[in-house]
Amino acid sequence: MNLWSRKKVEEKLDDLHENPVRAGFVESATDWLWSSARWYRQRRTVVAPFKWPPGLETDDDFVVV
Repeated sequence: MNLWSRKKVEEKLDDLHENPVRAGFVESATDWLWSSARWYRQRRTVVAPFKWPPGLETDDDFVVV
């Protein structure tokens, strides 16, 4: 799947982060030990630092690569 906007990437990340919640493992995505949700939602550090890929650093609707 190609994701061409930051909005779409964030939508897919949110869906991914909610998987442990839907499975009943935790109450909040940020509680899942291996989740990057803490960084994306709270800007709290996790195991490794995260950066947006080149071209998706801004909130633009469409990014031309």
